[in-house]
Formats: sequence, structure tokens, C-alpha cells
Amino acid sequence: MLSLRKESLLAVLIAFIIDEGHIDSTQITINLKNKLLIEDLNKICDILGYESKVTFLLKEINYSRLHILRKGMARLYKAYLVLKEKYTIIDLGWKGEKLRKSFEIYNRAIIRTKGNQDLMFDILRNEQLSVNQIAERVNMTRQGVRYHIHKLLNDRKIRIINNKELNWIYGV
Repeated sequence: MLSLRKESLLAVLIAFIIDEGHIDSTQITINLKNKLLIEDLNKICDILGYESKVTFLLKEINYSRLHILRKGMARLYKAYLVLKEKYTIIDLGWKGEKLRKSFEIYNRAIIRTKGNQDLMFDILRNEQLSVNQIAERVNMTRQGVRYHIHKLLNDRKIRIINNKELNWIYGV
């Protein structure tokens, strides 16, 4: 498999991202029990020039993880768009949209500015939302939103409206 053309290797990697991949703003992660397969996927990343690393989780069941890091994500996404143009059947679907949005987060004008917390407070004055909803609204990582939500909670500016669901709801 590793001797296939780069285009084919990218298609293999995309298939695993579609089936087993998790995407957030900093990396793509593929979790599998098959350590050798994860190592092969990492070799594919090396061949394609996508910055990646492998980690191993030792719990009740041994899991291996491939992490395609931020720089690797950007190169992969550009190559994916070229491949998708050539073969329209190749489609990351909502995961492709999530990838695209992750790059917008890092290119937005208010990244790492002091106004982010005030922006979230203003939104929560008018609506009750979860971290995921706020992150989508302000185009920020969930981790970044959680940081500001925690500060707003500690300052007693907002409160938890509903913590019985998977995604807690916050408001004033």
C-alpha cells in the first residue's frame, strides 16, 4: 500500500478520516485498536509531508492514535480540495466543513484579543447557549470558549442554566 501514488495514499487517509477521524481546531485524530495500521497511516502522512505523531493509550483496551497536527491539517486540506475537484465522489462531508471552519478560526480578526470575553458576555445577556453554540457563533475553538466561560462563571457574570444535558447551557 505504501508504494501507491500519492493521490491514492491521500484517498486512503481521507477514507480513515471519514470513518474513524475526529476533527477539532488543532488536529485530526484517528483512534484505532490496530497499532500497526496506525503506524502505516503515520507513514502515509510522512510520505505526503503531513506533520503527524502517534500516541498510545493504555487503558482496559489498548488504543493507538494518529494525530495529524495543525500544519499537516492545512497541507492535507489543500490536497483534499485538489483531489475532490478531480474525483467529485471524494467528500469529507461535514468533517470537511469542520476542517474549513477550523482554519477560519485561526484567521479571524479577533483571535487572542481581550474583547472575546466581552463578546461572549454580550451574547449570553440575550441568549442561553452551550459552549458549542457559542464557539460556532464567534468562530472560536471550544477550548477557547470554555476558558472565557470559566472566567465569566468565576466573576459571577454568568451562570449555568442547565447542566442536565451533555452540553451545559449558560446565561446571565
